[in-house]
Amino acid sequence: MRTQLVVALTLVGCSETSSPNTADAGLPDSGRLFAGPLIPPELYDCTAASRESTRPGTAPPSGCAFDPECNSRLVVGHRSAGGTSPGLGVLAPENSLSALRAAIVLGVDFIETDPRMTKDGVLINVHDPEISGTTTGTRAVAELTLAEIREYELEWPSTVVGDFSCDSITTIEDVLIGAKGRINVLLDANKIRFEEVDALVALVLRTNTLEEAVFDTSSLEKVARARALEPRIKVQIRPDSPSDITREIGQVGSPAPVIVELDVGDLEAGAPIVRSAIPGARVMSDGLGTLDLQAAIDGNGAPLARLYDRGADMVQTDRPDLLLRAIGR
Repeated sequence: MRTQLVVALTLVGCSETSSPNTADAGLPDSGRLFAGPLIPPELYDCTAASRESTRPGTAPPSGCAFDPECNSRLVVGHRSAGGTSPGLGVLAPENSLSALRAAIVLGVDFIETDPRMTKDGVLINVHDPEISGTTTGTRAVAELTLAEIREYELEWPSTVVGDFSCDSITTIEDVLIGAKGRINVLLDANKIRFEEVDALVALVLRTNTLEEAVFDTSSLEKVARARALEPRIKVQIRPDSPSDITREIGQVGSPAPVIVELDVGDLEAGAPIVRSAIPGARVMSDGLGTLDLQAAIDGNGAPLARLYDRGADMVQTDRPDLLLRAIGR
């Protein structure tokens, strides 16, 4: 969700994009730049679509994420655990239902999603304003209906291996339905307009996912609107600096934010402020960029895991599989 560092994007930007029906999608060769996925794709790709995905027994229950007594180090899958595309993602096409299943099978605690509104008023899970980043189409999400968007096929990097022929641009409703009772969902509301907040909150209520969903934004105006519609909705805020934390928490009011996202450089100063102001709240930070890059090249999530020692309770990453292994989960 934070801007990735230019050096990381420059290096990963060279990864190829495969066609949606790649014929040579075998296991990558040993000379590849990034470590491959740590679990076989048949556990979560389209060959598994008809089976119910379950969390591994070693993973904390999904409710742990909001339990002040639960001290587990929490992991967030970026773009529904599909990761940046093109870039560091190796598990599944970004923001796809296969990526959701991968996160559940791995035992990830949260997935991050990117709601955007289509021309016909459907919230879909797409990061960029245009669909060119993940499909064979080129137009803006806001200019197309859901049916028109689904006429285009998904594209994904050659680093992603598996059968994803069943995947298409997915709706946020489908994500919430698939996540219910299995995994928590960060709804990045920065990508919707203020007047579209109503639709996102209504979707959480319609899918009965108040327990799993978190309304995540840097806009306190959107937070206020969401809370006016549903006071129980969980909120994540993103203060720009440690000096803004106390003020923003006060503006949100009660109930307090359940998650406060801080830049990596603000963790040491900001995490104690969050914990003093909101006992039990989670401090989240991103491994996106150079830390993810280092982990992916080394095949080791240790660089990401060090963020917990710096004050994070939750770490968002393009490689949740590597981070989970590094923390013994």
